[in-house]
Amino acid sequence: MRGSRLGVCLLALVVLAGCNGFGGAPAPETPSATDASVSGPAAVPGISDGRLTDPAALLAAHSDAMLAAGFENDYRANRSLVRDGQVVTIVGRQRTLVESNKTEYRYRVTSGAGAPSSRFDTWGNRSRQVVRGQVGDTVRYSTGPPASAADLTGTGALRSHLTASTFEVVDSQTSDGRYLVTLAATSTNASAVLPENGTDLRNYEARLVVDASGRVLQFEASGTYTVSSGATSEPGVVDVSYEVLSLGGRDIERPAWADTALANASQ
Repeated sequence: MRGSRLGVCLLALVVLAGCNGFGGAPAPETPSATDASVSGPAAVPGISDGRLTDPAALLAAHSDAMLAAGFENDYRANRSLVRDGQVVTIVGRQRTLVESNKTEYRYRVTSGAGAPSSRFDTWGNRSRQVVRGQVGDTVRYSTGPPASAADLTGTGALRSHLTASTFEVVDSQTSDGRYLVTLAATSTNASAVLPENGTDLRNYEARLVVDASGRVLQFEASGTYTVSSGATSEPGVVDVSYEVLSLGGRDIERPAWADTALANASQ
């Protein structure tokens, strides 16, 4: 299977593993802002008047700063929906490692109903990427153009969550040269959060932490709702988290299976 649709389909399904599965040396820097001269939350891109006024500006700054530094991040999304006439909870995760300036990258996506049943591993650089997908006992390889910045930095997944709610600043602090701003959702457009057949969003909470550069270091959102399938209604859940695990330079090795994928593509 050629082209990049194999990996793209999984990313869409997850809506965004193991610690030793990606290779590369541990990053030397923990997530933090280094500019202690920031005077307040308004100096953070996209934030003004004590609230998030421009999510697009924040996410653009997040993406640029993340790619320049190199990073490791972790995105998880659990969501209840109707599949084949039954209510199921899809459990998804993407864990990503990127060298500074996107020289090379690796990420793993797992997804399944109740528990992961598929795994897609991706390695890429600035010119191309290769994907190894495993669903059950079936393994397939694909090749295609490199992943977008949105897929790597999480902005593709974060955008829908940040635009679904109004976020206000609830805390800001500078400590040991680190400046962090915490924002919490004060109102939410339920239709932007709920899946098809989902109604009555309840107990929804969302919170994010950003640094002076605009990097979203943490994001969490959770809530419950009702999912209807025919005449049956069942409780559903949305539980999303994004975290920057580390920042800084690293070396990412091309996995051996990538050679198999590239060899198949050339035939």
